[in-house]
Amino acid sequence: MASPGSALSAVASRNIIRPGANLARAAQETLTDPRRAEGKYPFQWLYPGPNSQMAVPNGSIAIPGFNAPATSAQAQIFSYQVPEGMRFRATGILMNAFASDWNPGSGQLLFSFIVQYSTGPRNVEFLSNLAFPLGSTFLPWPLEGRIEFAPLDVLEVVLTNKGISAPNAADYAYAAINGYTYPNSENA
Repeated sequence: MASPGSALSAVASRNIIRPGANLARAAQETLTDPRRAEGKYPFQWLYPGPNSQMAVPNGSIAIPGFNAPATSAQAQIFSYQVPEGMRFRATGILMNAFASDWNPGSGQLLFSFIVQYSTGPRNVEFLSNLAFPLGSTFLPWPLEGRIEFAPLDVLEVVLTNKGISAPNAADYAYAAINGYTYPNSENA
């Protein structure tokens, strides 16, 4: 019968990979593969992965009025904070109003999609000071391309009234952002 030390040496000589330059060179091909940079689910920014959850932040407000000498009034339709540890992918947006005195495109009502950071607000590209509605309650306006937001980003849709000084009591604005959240650890 072999001693415990010699038995252990016999096993070690057969089954243990000895680290060295050859092992590092063999792993280098795997480590430099560009697919490693794609994340666990490579196209999560385009298609929801298995750990995603639907999110549809939304809200509605009465259209704010203003009195002279003010020439406009601004109000937040809704605010949504991306949950900690998650990313939010926006797929569609709805920004619209029902107002008897409003003519879409006239500049009376302006819609803006804003992201609040710790350093201050930033308008989402091409979605600020829109004088016309986007989408309808039946079909939100599709957002093409990669529009993602990081954990704890605060998303807001803001309405600026520049032309209806005394809105009717039944006038309102509404907004929604269709999308989904997924774990930040799966981010590409």
